[in-house]
Amino acid sequence: MPATPTPRQLTPRQLEVLELMARGLTNREIAGVLGIAAGTVKIHVSAIIDALQVSNRTEAALALQDFRVDEAEKLGDPVPGFGERPAIVVLPFDPLSPGEEAEWFADGLVDDLTSRIAAWRWLPVIARNTAFTYKGQPVDVARVGRELGARYVVEGSARREGDRVRINVQLIDARSGTHVFAEIFDREVGDVFAVQDEIVAAVLGAIAPALLRFEQLQSLARPKAEQTVWDRLYRGSFHLSKQTAEGAAEASAIFDEVIAQTPEVALAHAGRALAALGDGIRCVGESQLRPLDADEGRNALLRALAAFGLAEQRGRRGVELDDLD
Repeated sequence: MPATPTPRQLTPRQLEVLELMARGLTNREIAGVLGIAAGTVKIHVSAIIDALQVSNRTEAALALQDFRVDEAEKLGDPVPGFGERPAIVVLPFDPLSPGEEAEWFADGLVDDLTSRIAAWRWLPVIARNTAFTYKGQPVDVARVGRELGARYVVEGSARREGDRVRINVQLIDARSGTHVFAEIFDREVGDVFAVQDEIVAAVLGAIAPALLRFEQLQSLARPKAEQTVWDRLYRGSFHLSKQTAEGAAEASAIFDEVIAQTPEVALAHAGRALAALGDGIRCVGESQLRPLDADEGRNALLRALAAFGLAEQRGRRGVELDDLD
């Protein structure tokens, strides 16, 4: 008897679309969130409905809800956290080419990648020495996550052939084993350190938005009663990324709520500052789009100045709380 289709069989992009479908977003709204064409979203929606063997979007959303319940029962207790924040660990990369030079290159990539991810500040990173205790061992991502308290695991391999190097990188959700991101990077080897810096920059440039989007989708899926401070920050950043007055208003309400409850969280002040900055820019923009009489122009200017003043206030407070972010 064939197994019942589940969202686990969907591609990462299809799963993103399904998450947003379950939130009630239209194809056009999903396209705006994911930065793809509405026609592409329509294709994904049809593929999701076919893959899950359901009849419509509502049944697809119900299939996702049932899947979440089943996964929660399988996963049991959540991975330990770091002040409610999800942590990440970069495991030693497998050197697929023979010789010590290949091993040094792979270890150097992991060293630099760990340091650069740690510079994000918003995501705790497991120390390099701790991660390297798993070097040379078969990797069970779920076990690594439980033992280190990491929600996300970065693993990969490095292969060098002649004057070319190929790096395979994967970002995995340790709770479910889901691939959040996977990509292969090919480079020509000239100056080894320059190539290493270039690869690390490319990996970070790909992982950061994928991880942020995945966390946003996870936070959107959780009922408000179950949301942590970090869930709400990700929800706020999701609304802020819409770059609309409505999105800024929703984000501002979330950041204000976090600040009221936990005023020491620097990222909440930073998010509120960005929302206020956007409001000020929109006020200035309104005055340029159509003719205004003297009172309207003055009011638009006053609203802009008030928004910029709030942005400065919140921004300075965020820096006071964490001047390394």
